[in-house]
Amino acid sequence: MVQTNIAYVRIERLKVTRTQEGINTGLPKEMGTHEWHMKMTVNGQTQWWTRHGIETGGEYKVGLDYLYVPLIDGKLHISISGWEQDTFGDTELSSRSLTLTPAEDCPYGVNRAWVTSYSSGYYGQFIAEEGMASEGGFDFRITIQPIGKRLEDNRQYAVLIRDREVYQGYWVSGWDAFTKNIDDWRKEGLRLSRIASCEAAPGQPSFSSRIERTYIGVFEAGDTGMPFWELDRYAFAAKILELRRDGIRPTDIYAFQGNGTVIVGGTFDRGGDTDLVVEPRAAFEKEWQSRSEAGQGLISLDSFSDGRQRWFAGLFEHGIGNSALWVADDERGFRAKDAEWKADGWRLIDICTYNEGGSQRFSGVWRRGARRTWLELEPDWGHLVGRIDFNWGLNREIVAIDSWSSAASD
Repeated sequence: MVQTNIAYVRIERLKVTRTQEGINTGLPKEMGTHEWHMKMTVNGQTQWWTRHGIETGGEYKVGLDYLYVPLIDGKLHISISGWEQDTFGDTELSSRSLTLTPAEDCPYGVNRAWVTSYSSGYYGQFIAEEGMASEGGFDFRITIQPIGKRLEDNRQYAVLIRDREVYQGYWVSGWDAFTKNIDDWRKEGLRLSRIASCEAAPGQPSFSSRIERTYIGVFEAGDTGMPFWELDRYAFAAKILELRRDGIRPTDIYAFQGNGTVIVGGTFDRGGDTDLVVEPRAAFEKEWQSRSEAGQGLISLDSFSDGRQRWFAGLFEHGIGNSALWVADDERGFRAKDAEWKADGWRLIDICTYNEGGSQRFSGVWRRGARRTWLELEPDWGHLVGRIDFNWGLNREIVAIDSWSSAASD
């Protein structure tokens, strides 16, 4: 993501909500249409727009571009005022004024958004302040985009499939829609079983330093009373200890750094004691080695960058025996290792994929088992959906889904 404080603004259209036709002015009522002269200013940059033939309820193309608009103290101010040219003299039009904080109101910009007013009776994406006058009322439509270097977002998806017949569903969206869907599908008897999170718009300029995220979840039949949490790493570890008293443990996690804080999210189910480990690569591999010798198996893995080094987050379940770990390889090397260990009786149970200097890297966890697994890579969401549906038709389950982009920072 590229943060910027420069905006491109286009005032696209104007919709007339009223013309007074002299009623409030005491002048004779005008017949027919009207001529409006309007001053449109964006952060001090002014352009003029004139239109003859204005009618109540009419919608007209404006098409004024403000190509390079620096934000002022993080704000974008749009004001529109003017007058109506009447037969008996010019009459001031009601004005409209809109002040936005793009980092909060539209981090990635907006396209064709209507700006309405309380008097218009319509409800657009933004509400303008009104300067009331005897003539004219209007709404207007705008596009606002952050200006910055746009990086190529060649997002791809990885999905791990396994031989097992189970009823599943999947859902992809931002936080609000995702958490709502968790509640909605609980009513249908489905619980969140696998989870991943990625940058929503890697490579796209933004007015905000905050990175919006997309959540990818796999749901399946099971105990719908199991929780889902996203907390900072220490609070998540504390939540694990709290739920452990009720026989509930984490089963899958994701991790990322947000505004200098390591965030961990995860699914839960009933089971034995499970610990969270979040460390830079060398320390994580050392921890994995130590816990493997103690009979603790790695069951879930994710990775993120803090901008300086790569970190790994994992769940270790007590008493299940060791797991195999392989990290930070390219596709060819990772598939070769999978084939080697598969021949020795190990099966891939979790994967994560990420951007490392513009190249795709894979990390994975293996455990001994007989079920067959397949790692599939797809170039876009449409192909991924087709791949999932195909495998569901063969009575296979989704074990993990992840995505990467060469423009992603994590």
